[in-house]
Amino acid sequence: MFSQSRSWIAPQVEEARNKQRLNDRRKRLCPQSPFWTADFDLRKHMKEWRASLERIKRRQEVSRAREIRAQSNLDIPTVPAIKPALQGKLFDTNHSAVLALPTVFTHSLGRRRLAPWPSREEMKYEGDDRVSTDRLHGRFLPAPRVDDDETVPWMHRAIIAQEALENFHYPYPCEVEIFLRMHWVPDLEITDLEGRNMLGRELMDLLDPKEVY
Repeated sequence: MFSQSRSWIAPQVEEARNKQRLNDRRKRLCPQSPFWTADFDLRKHMKEWRASLERIKRRQEVSRAREIRAQSNLDIPTVPAIKPALQGKLFDTNHSAVLALPTVFTHSLGRRRLAPWPSREEMKYEGDDRVSTDRLHGRFLPAPRVDDDETVPWMHRAIIAQEALENFHYPYPCEVEIFLRMHWVPDLEITDLEGRNMLGRELMDLLDPKEVY
């Protein structure tokens, strides 16, 4: 099939030109290469390369199908049920079941006195009306404050202190804490065996399971 266009080139001519350009590059880069010879057929090479990729993909699919078939024949593993701490006992106070420290994550949280909703003035100050010039004076969420007299400005109302477990800003350790971290004090420390007996073997097995990973 021919065309009247002056820029039209026959496919055979275009293929011969491409082959000549490749041979010119071969002469400059690797004239003595046994893999890139003068009669190297690029089209045939690409066809064989795509066929090789298809064979590799087919082998991978067959291997994956065998793995799925083998896994489907396995028994469903039985995972031991995790028992709640202290057999599900709940404290009447706002103390946690572990470590017995005050926390907000307890069922008895509603019994504590909650902070009121921030006033409109505080919401405006901490909201869009605040001019943010740096990180120190940026916008923050209103802090929970003690419900005081309405005549007391919100910035003068005391902030409700965080519980021990919720206080993420750990205070700077004192000299005694640093000493205890670096030295062993028998009167204040316990061994691993004593800790296992105090916490219980079931809880220790759940915290550090063996032959699982």
